[in-house]
Amino acid sequence: MEDVFAEHNRSFLETRFIYPVISRRSGGLSLGINLDYDKTCNFDCPYCQVNRREIPEQAFDFQRMQEELHWAIEYLQSPEVFTLPRFKSTPENFKIWKDIAIAGDGEPSVNPHLLPTMQFLKTIASKLPQIVLISNATGLKRPKTQEALEILSQMGGVLWAKLDAGTQKYFEIVSGSKMKLQSIENRILSVPPSLRLCIQICLMKVNGVSPSAYEIACLQERLQRIHDSHRLESVQIYTIARPPAQTIVDPISLRELTTICQPLMDANLPVNLYSGAAD
Repeated sequence: MEDVFAEHNRSFLETRFIYPVISRRSGGLSLGINLDYDKTCNFDCPYCQVNRREIPEQAFDFQRMQEELHWAIEYLQSPEVFTLPRFKSTPENFKIWKDIAIAGDGEPSVNPHLLPTMQFLKTIASKLPQIVLISNATGLKRPKTQEALEILSQMGGVLWAKLDAGTQKYFEIVSGSKMKLQSIENRILSVPPSLRLCIQICLMKVNGVSPSAYEIACLQERLQRIHDSHRLESVQIYTIARPPAQTIVDPISLRELTTICQPLMDANLPVNLYSGAAD
């Protein structure tokens, strides 16, 4: 069954900017919108599966994305989608269109197409399931991103903000960035109070070593501050499910992940754990 969750190929039939996947964390089919078609990202996470050595020749086309989404709205109403080879192993309880995820091959919160996309989605909101914005949080304080978040909130959507570390040193390893981790936390705290908020955390072995108890303790402190300020809907903790960009990282088994994260669960944070390639 893990094979169906590992399939996150961005190409799908004749579409270029949208792609359906079976998502563990969504609990069904998630239709991705790839705003960063040119694979531009301000992080260089070692666990990322995006091949940034191969850059598409075409640029993002907003008009075509809208056309593709209109087509997908009709196509995904039919069970035909689950007869496709890429979805042949989909469990019965996952054969449902759960959400539209704005994610793709880069960071949407700093993408100039985020606000227009959110404005477009609002015009067809009655035809759509839940809207999810998946972000590394770096652009959440930008005025146009704040405007996009307000629209997301109005549609009852949810922000999945990444927070993969508790300490600056570990953050720099797992993000490939020198940005201050405290700045990431502050950006998450800046989102509109009315917006539904989830934190997503990818834990992994780095050079064969799992996150330390101290790292988890520091992460717990950050999560608690966010939870106290902006009630979290969930804390999604997962591990590597697909081949990573760098060989220094490996997945953690669900059993070990459960042990590592026990302090977070004991703190009554709304933790959900997801298995990966090690199971």
